[in-house]
Amino acid sequence: WRGNAQWQEGAKGREIYHLSADGTTLRGRWLGVERPGIAGEETLYRRDGQPRLVAVFPKAVQSGARNVELRIYGADLPANVKPGDLSLGDGLKVEKITVATTDRITVEATVAADAKNGRRVVQVGTATAKDLLCVYDKVDYIRVLPERTMARLGGIHYSKQYVQFEAHAYNRGPDGVPGNNDDLEIGVVKPNWAIEELYNAYDDKDREFVGTIDQNGLFTPATEGPNPKRYRSAENSGDVYVTAEYKPETGASPLKARSYLLVSLPKMRDSSIP
Repeated sequence: WRGNAQWQEGAKGREIYHLSADGTTLRGRWLGVERPGIAGEETLYRRDGQPRLVAVFPKAVQSGARNVELRIYGADLPANVKPGDLSLGDGLKVEKITVATTDRITVEATVAADAKNGRRVVQVGTATAKDLLCVYDKVDYIRVLPERTMARLGGIHYSKQYVQFEAHAYNRGPDGVPGNNDDLEIGVVKPNWAIEELYNAYDDKDREFVGTIDQNGLFTPATEGPNPKRYRSAENSGDVYVTAEYKPETGASPLKARSYLLVSLPKMRDSSIP
């Protein structure tokens, strides 16, 4: 599926989705038109009358936490659900249900202090799902995503190509060793964002010219064209590091990560336009 979209707030976008072989899911991406480079991944599920669980937010809870609000999303969930009809897995207890509809259930839960790190199976009535929720004891490291990417100069004659960065927190997982396949993704965190120089040559000053990043992780590239403030009036292109520094809790050492960013020349011709 390829199509154009106009969202409720008036913004325009484009859609690229792939239908699964069994016809039950559409997976793909939407892309913004006004801000090229801003995009998101999305999955759509076909309703077939069978109860289905699709997401839990937040998708990670810390051991020892109390009165945690969890929002469980799905389709055709049972009406008049009771705490006994729900299971969040080992170490989690549903204290009460605050919202219950056929597509969303909100609960308050308690996590045992000795709950083990790992993923849980969530169950609502006859519907079950793996990997929608996990328990962790602490944040062990963060990653900046995307880890390598490109932005494009623009704003005068051509469109800028923005980049939205995110900092994701991770736990070492059940095996206690960080950096392998059983690590648990805790979710997006809000760090302090900055741009650092990547030294490729003597007196390299790309950081001063390529663009700026705000504290929401949105990188805005500089304008195109020769810049008289640069050596030999060069373009504002260059490559830098985008860095994130996150302090997970009081007294803990800050966690740092970075991403490589290439800021290139404008896309002077869109190959999709004949």
